[in-house]
Amino acid sequence: MTVSGEEAKEWTRVDAPLDERLIIGLLYLCSALFFLVLQFSVIFIIITYKDFRGHLCYRIMLFISIADSIQLVVHSYGGIICILNNSLSFFVEKAAGGLANSILMATMPICLVLSLNRLLVFLPAKLDDAREERLFNWLIALSLLHGLPFFIIYLTPHSTIAFRYYTWDYVTIYDKPTWTWVGTSTAILPLPYITLTLFVYLAIFGVLILQRRKITTTKPKKVTPTICPTPTATMYQHNPNLTRNQKNEQIPANVIPIEWSTYKPPQPPTTKNMPPSTQNPIQHLIQHERRLLFQALVQFGVEFSLCLIWFYQMIGAPIPEGVVFNAFINWYWIFYNGFRPLVYLAMNKTVRKRLLALWLNQPQATLVDFGKLQRGAAPQGIRATPRLFSQNKQTQNYASGRMS
Repeated sequence: MTVSGEEAKEWTRVDAPLDERLIIGLLYLCSALFFLVLQFSVIFIIITYKDFRGHLCYRIMLFISIADSIQLVVHSYGGIICILNNSLSFFVEKAAGGLANSILMATMPICLVLSLNRLLVFLPAKLDDAREERLFNWLIALSLLHGLPFFIIYLTPHSTIAFRYYTWDYVTIYDKPTWTWVGTSTAILPLPYITLTLFVYLAIFGVLILQRRKITTTKPKKVTPTICPTPTATMYQHNPNLTRNQKNEQIPANVIPIEWSTYKPPQPPTTKNMPPSTQNPIQHLIQHERRLLFQALVQFGVEFSLCLIWFYQMIGAPIPEGVVFNAFINWYWIFYNGFRPLVYLAMNKTVRKRLLALWLNQPQATLVDFGKLQRGAAPQGIRATPRLFSQNKQTQNYASGRMS
């Protein structure tokens, strides 16, 4: 929705009371600062830990966190504008709004690149590390370039994003003609990226389902070792037909006597009390399927709902209007820029351990437990990236594979 006329001159609304501006402005400012702490923590641990820096997936996550952090800084500035009811500098306001929206346009394809990286991990076929890294570096660069043209356009008088009526929106202030197609394209372009991202995550989920069925159908039968109990000396002592020498010769020297009545064949250890690294890989596949699907649905739901609201605004659909709805839309954008660290905390055990170690000022966590199988599960059709797990090999007996 493009703001024009007298509304384009007001940052909040005409004669807005101070308590209204304080409540909404502090909501923006405090929410943005809270999510900034989470994002800076994620950026810090990715940069600090060598295994994170050397892993392609975490580098993509780093770019996403940096992009979200820049947008959160702009939202903090928006909260200050709301409280003061003044932007202090229109050029800074115009540049900040254009920067936030152009980075948002670049974040959508980067999220798609991250999902493609996850898909390659779980596919049986693989690219060599050098070719895969070169491919994704180009995809990241193209994603960043995707938002650069919008930022250049926002710096021109033909398209302006500013803080108006409690939200960042397109405004018509200059006498020169406004390019309406810019707002239309920014409302439509994210939808294909979000839809493709969902399809990729569903494809990953389908691959995991097929892998689980394959493991279930090809599971080897348990073979119980056949051990023939050897008669002991007590069984010959009461045999009147044998002499003393014959009784002693019945037991070979290299055989350990086992009583018939007390013999119990050895049983393999159960998985009940096993450490997670040696449990059945099927259990980890089931757990990982649920976590991955939940993560995909949460990310898709937040992105799709936010873009859908903007799309309805662009086409002039009947949606609620007023202070509350505008404030909700802007806060929802802030939440979109900050919810990913919450997903990492809930879904990624390694990130969770290292973030807690950072916040609690504990020694650095060295556990490497990213969301994929170890080398031992590779013959079952799921590829594990060796760069993470070469530093943390574990002994495996009855089962292999570790997922978090």
